[in-house]
Amino acid sequence: MEMRSKKQKYTAIVIICLMIIGFICFIIIDGIKTRKETKYSETGFSMGTVLNVTVYGPSGNKNIEEIEELLGSLETNDISWRKEQSEVYKLNNDYIPGNPYEVSRELAEYLITVKELNIKSGGLLDATIRPLAKLWGIEDGLQAVPSDNDIQNELKNVDMSKICITDDNGKYYVVINQDNMSIDLGSVGKGIGCDRVYDYLKQSDVTGACISIGGSIVVYGNKPDNEDFKIGIRNPRGETGEVMGIVELCAKDKNAIFMSTSGDYEKYFEVNGKRYHHIINPLTGYPADEGIISATVICDNGLLSDGLSTLAVLLGKDKALELISSYGAEAILIDSDKNIYITDGISNNFLLKNSEYKVAK
Repeated sequence: MEMRSKKQKYTAIVIICLMIIGFICFIIIDGIKTRKETKYSETGFSMGTVLNVTVYGPSGNKNIEEIEELLGSLETNDISWRKEQSEVYKLNNDYIPGNPYEVSRELAEYLITVKELNIKSGGLLDATIRPLAKLWGIEDGLQAVPSDNDIQNELKNVDMSKICITDDNGKYYVVINQDNMSIDLGSVGKGIGCDRVYDYLKQSDVTGACISIGGSIVVYGNKPDNEDFKIGIRNPRGETGEVMGIVELCAKDKNAIFMSTSGDYEKYFEVNGKRYHHIINPLTGYPADEGIISATVICDNGLLSDGLSTLAVLLGKDKALELISSYGAEAILIDSDKNIYITDGISNNFLLKNSEYKVAK
């Protein structure tokens, strides 16, 4: 009987120990889950615009710091036409017309994609726009309409067809076939930034994220509650921060969704009631005037979303929707009469928040 009693006591002790261990494990597992779902957010400045970063994961502060460093390096060393150490700056200042200039694979691929968009849009997205952009100076705060003679002179230095990109056994070269030309990736730069951020997120411990670089956004993974990220689209005729509508996006299973918005309200001035904005038509030399005041494009690539949203303003509604559809992308376009045109694939994710606008059927 005594041995039986001891055995029962031993069994009871083992059971209690196992319960304690199980409880501790539950706490640890639950704690890990809680840490993984921690939200980290920060607002800063990068690539010449406002940067908003929200990430979910166990090391969010570190992730945010690394994202900021990544974007700073992208601008400073790679794609800025302003920064003297950047690859684009060196290309612009060192190229010899007609001679191959070696560039990185990344820059070559950016230019190849922009050239494809240039061809498909009839020349409207042009990475050689810099001479015209400099003349207008809208991004730098100038508020005067250049003379038509000056515009026509600068148009001679804007022509993407004079840029060739080649691959020679893994080495990439750009040939610029005219003097006084200059590469400017501003129309796709924020989208490129989103692509770089996505590459980083895929290798990180981040479980969900929403990062906006000015008008370009990447949504990644899931929120802990599995709710969609709610992205506001600015009222193009309202005050800064005023929302016209909301798009709900969720990138499940660690995929990403890219969204870019362009419009005539970002950088502009008015003369005699006419608005002159920063999206310049490289064929006419003047700001786009095709009736679209805001264009949002949603797709699976940042550069494309950025470039297509710019093109939508340049092309006008019908041509823009045709081109956007050819890339399998979705769009929300707003015209000057405050009509909203939404493609079928995103219509159920859009919520109108301003009664001054109406969704066109």
